[in-house]
Amino acid sequence: MNYVKAKNVLPAQLLEKVQEYASGTYLYIPQKCENRKNWGESKDSKAWYKRRNQRIYKNYKEGFSVREISQKFFLSEKSVYRIILCAKKSGSKTKNGNTADTAMNFVCPPFFFTRTDFLILFSELSLR
Repeated sequence: MNYVKAKNVLPAQLLEKVQEYASGTYLYIPQKCENRKNWGESKDSKAWYKRRNQRIYKNYKEGFSVREISQKFFLSEKSVYRIILCAKKSGSKTKNGNTADTAMNFVCPPFFFTRTDFLILFSELSLR
């Protein structure tokens, strides 16, 4: 974000009104809602996280332990559990009843699951 001089952008009357309220200070003017981009659209971060999470889930399915995956990707074990659970949820039954590997198309938001979900996942992984 760049700073722009208000006198170069605003009409003189409006500038005088703004100076009544915020003279000599920095003022942030947010974008209109219709001009806003969703998270990850302006940069490639959403795609990067999606690819990373796909690799994490693939490693999990190949039999790597959560500890190994967390060390490989420099994440906490809790984060790896969260990503795996998110992948399992997105890879659940499809319309025709088949389990599809749609888990490869997910981006797991932070703090996605509850403590109960975590305990269920942990017990499933412990049984392996």
